[in-house]
Amino acid sequence: MKSESGGSLRDLPADDRATVLDSLISLVTQFLPSAGLPEPHFLFLDNSILQDLLKREVHRTSALRTRAVLLFADFLVHHSQLRVEVALPPAILYEFAQRVVPHSESEWIVVTRNAHQCLLILGMPIRSFGASSFAEGRAVLSDIVHDESVIAGAVSAIKVKDWTVALRDGSRMTMPLPLSYRLVPQELKLKYFDLTCVRAILASLIERRILENRQNDAHVRRTFRNKDVGVLGSLNRLKKGVLQGLGDIELLAACSINRQFQQRQDHTCTALSFDETLNRALALHKSRMATHEPIQMGDDSSEEIRRKFAELSDGIAHLNKVAERQDAFGHRVAQFIEAQDWG
Repeated sequence: MKSESGGSLRDLPADDRATVLDSLISLVTQFLPSAGLPEPHFLFLDNSILQDLLKREVHRTSALRTRAVLLFADFLVHHSQLRVEVALPPAILYEFAQRVVPHSESEWIVVTRNAHQCLLILGMPIRSFGASSFAEGRAVLSDIVHDESVIAGAVSAIKVKDWTVALRDGSRMTMPLPLSYRLVPQELKLKYFDLTCVRAILASLIERRILENRQNDAHVRRTFRNKDVGVLGSLNRLKKGVLQGLGDIELLAACSINRQFQQRQDHTCTALSFDETLNRALALHKSRMATHEPIQMGDDSSEEIRRKFAELSDGIAHLNKVAERQDAFGHRVAQFIEAQDWG
């Protein structure tokens, strides 16, 4: 297999081949839970992948991970039997443009052209979301700038606040996460980002602060501390006063697998990233399950009960079809990986 940057995989040192393979498997693992959902599939690439594409000629790790990205793109385009396009949503474009809002149509053309040129190497159609013209783009990016200030203010307020709280009432413990949701700042006047997603991130940050505070009940802290505590809150950090992870909010809101499965959309959005924290956060939203409206025994009529069981049966059938398509995808991608010249 010839890569864009020249040479075959066999020509790479063993450690470099291992890096390419690990990166490829990471991409496959991220895509797999959505593989059985409806086409077309839109790939939302986070900034870590875009930066690898930009730096592949000068940075060794970026070059190796780019090979993995190109291998996976080749599989998706030519072997997956799926219709796949790469998405360019506004928050990712804003980060790509180094958080600068174009002030003229010529500046807008340069920014979007550079982003498209970066993605052309993938060999798949590029779909812009929410900003197809300078007027739309400037308005949306300005809304993102507004939200960036709002979210940064909320994060800053959470960081400086004393999170000593009552977590026990006698023998009864208070669960930190529901408490954290109640403590999220109420005045979040967002113009672009999904409020539910932003509240979840802020609640996660508060939960971590509560559980890290040694003034709080030690038994409750031990009981509710786990590897996923605060993972959402880790996405949006203030670094020298600049809010990190704006694109991550976009990906979390658009690419929730369990939400897309339940809503049965006519397309599927999937996030791909080499950022471990973002991948852990996204993994929390990749479950699929068949559900039905709760049955109220003694209140529901026999007809209502039959309808709700039929809803569950339909959900199970849908779940099975998605799983079958996912299994077929998994078989094809395993064959593709095995066929590569790993030396």
